[in-house]
Amino acid sequence: MPIRRYLEVGIFTPKTISAMGQALEATAQILGIGNDEAKRRAIARFIIRVAKEDDSLDATALRDRAVAALGGVSIVHEPAMWDNDGLGSLPYRTP
Repeated sequence: MPIRRYLEVGIFTPKTISAMGQALEATAQILGIGNDEAKRRAIARFIIRVAKEDDSLDATALRDRAVAALGGVSIVHEPAMWDNDGLGSLPYRTP
């Protein structure tokens, strides 16, 4: 469900609303909450609060803050950490 249903009209720019919506969907997926409305509402409220404090945050930053605050672990891809080809290969190989 779009984040717009949780917003007051006229507070955020379309760009910020889009970032918040992407962050909501990504956070819900990472935390595995599916369509649990109470949990989605809690995530949306958190994201909205963070965006009010700093509307320059992008979807990734909003997602990472929400996941960290709500009990999950957000994985940030940094190619230099994992490999030299920039494809995000894991540092181990399966047999």
